[in-house]
Amino acid sequence: MNLKRVKLLLSYDGTDYCGWQRQKNAAKPSIQETLEVALEKIFKEPVRCVASGRTDSGVHAMGQVVHFDAPKDPTRINFVRALEGILPSTIVAQSWELVNKDFHSLLSAKAKTYRYRVSTQTIGPTFLRRYCLWYPYPFNLESLQSLAPVLEGRHDFKSFESVGTEVPNTIRTIYRARWIQKRPQLYYFEVTGNGFLKQMVRNLVGTQLYFMQKKKSPQALKELLLLKDRTLAGYAAPSQGLVLVKVYY
Repeated sequence: MNLKRVKLLLSYDGTDYCGWQRQKNAAKPSIQETLEVALEKIFKEPVRCVASGRTDSGVHAMGQVVHFDAPKDPTRINFVRALEGILPSTIVAQSWELVNKDFHSLLSAKAKTYRYRVSTQTIGPTFLRRYCLWYPYPFNLESLQSLAPVLEGRHDFKSFESVGTEVPNTIRTIYRARWIQKRPQLYYFEVTGNGFLKQMVRNLVGTQLYFMQKKKSPQALKELLLLKDRTLAGYAAPSQGLVLVKVYY
């Protein structure tokens, strides 16, 4: 069988899902399971999908990249429209293309950009609540902007790895990390790196907010990186504020 490899650009609201990966006995469906069920309806055969990374429960994506081997030629159908008719409105196939068989959505990825939203409104943000951390406390943007550059470069991020996934090492390279004000009372933490550990971005956000609260210096964050001790870092920021923005190949 001459299977054709498809590269699919996917966006989704992760609120109602247990994350990307299929999970046994999960209270919520996974993005992977929902997509694979839709593809099986289109191709009339089981299809296995591989994503650029496992987004956690409640995490969103604007530019998740998925690949799969189509058992039938997808160019003979209006593929995106067919998916649109089957997938729930919280999952959208943005585009697709045929790629070489050596393309791998995870292993071929060179870098990823994540964004974390923080709202400092006094009253909870009605329409953004599913997509941001509500933080109605004193907020010092200058403090956060002094902390973020410490994360740039090649470091051992053991202090920011949550347990649960075995990895060969915890060394990663962050190309850019910054805090920006998107509009009054809405802030973004954006980070681009060659890879991320389990809940690493959420741990980075929670730690920076903790350091801001305690008025800790950038030097203290440098020392935390060197200590490689998760118990000394801050909390993991809630999942709903995190979105996978883009994967680079």
